[in-house]
Amino acid sequence: MESIFSKMTKLCIQHNALNLAQGFPDFDVQPEIVSIANEINKQNYHQYAPAQGLPELRDSISRLIHNYYAVDISPNNILVTSGATEALFSTFMALIEEGDEVMLFDPCYDSYVPAIEKAGGVPIRVPLLAPDFNYDFDSYKEKLSERTKFVVLNNPHNPLGKTLSGEQFQAFKRFVLENNLVIISDEVYEFISFEKHYSVLLDENLRERSVVISSFGKTLHLTGWKMGYLSAPSHLLEKILNIHQFIVFSVHRPSQHIIHEYLKLKEFDVSPKAMFEEKKDIMENALKDKFSLFNSQGTYFQVASYEGLSDMNDVEYCEWLVKEKGIGAIPISVFYEDGLDQKLLRFCFAKKDETLNNAKDLIWKI
Repeated sequence: MESIFSKMTKLCIQHNALNLAQGFPDFDVQPEIVSIANEINKQNYHQYAPAQGLPELRDSISRLIHNYYAVDISPNNILVTSGATEALFSTFMALIEEGDEVMLFDPCYDSYVPAIEKAGGVPIRVPLLAPDFNYDFDSYKEKLSERTKFVVLNNPHNPLGKTLSGEQFQAFKRFVLENNLVIISDEVYEFISFEKHYSVLLDENLRERSVVISSFGKTLHLTGWKMGYLSAPSHLLEKILNIHQFIVFSVHRPSQHIIHEYLKLKEFDVSPKAMFEEKKDIMENALKDKFSLFNSQGTYFQVASYEGLSDMNDVEYCEWLVKEKGIGAIPISVFYEDGLDQKLLRFCFAKKDETLNNAKDLIWKI
């Protein structure tokens, strides 16, 4: 089955449209990364890395976590992965047993459900609804059964750009502890949060029952490198390592050296939030006169409503935008279990200012 991302990207190429659908940057990576890569590639780093990741990179990740969260995670509790998608897949395959129920929140990223089902799990999907997309953790207990073992949290949320508030984070904590759930926390946009980011790493009780997924692809604009990592307590990480070794064994070694050196160079301060705040403003200004906007609290996505502009469903409307107006977006309905159409689109603003300004010209012609 073709993903919506592949479908919309193909349409954008076919119609020479501006692709704000798929979530990848069109600007260059940091020049320091290129310089470090040139030096690393002169070294003899061409054989397998350790399955868990280079010790020096895991140490740098530990220091990165400490810098942002003031939490000490041992390098022994960190696994370098082939992107966040492999981290998620390895985690689901390692921890889920046949018939285990896994709660997740729609609209949900499209790799979750296939991986959960492949592991033998049963997704329990809870919809977040416009206009607020609020969680109501106190009401979710009725959706649980004795087979519900896991909850997947995506914070900041893709595709909604929503983050948990402090109050919601505490409600989530109560929900998890009262129902003895294990958390798979997808935090790949943790350093692109425009509000305070409440990572589960901040809470000792949650840390001991959580796998936290992170992404260098998102943080360092290196999506093509497929470099991610996860942190987990030993009793969970041991199981994940047993799966990881049979999927990829180890991750591209030169890339691990490069990222380690870059993190050191930047003294473990690599958040691109300030840059994306500026791009977010450009995107909002481009869209606000045509669409109703929802506040993007994190990620590099802007959700917009076209209510009142068209009677088409959101998939049809996105296809029309590409073919007739030369701009690509993602329909939100495809991320809901029942294809719920709320006339919502997702635009990616991880683009050069020139690209975003070109998008503005196209949007104004809608």
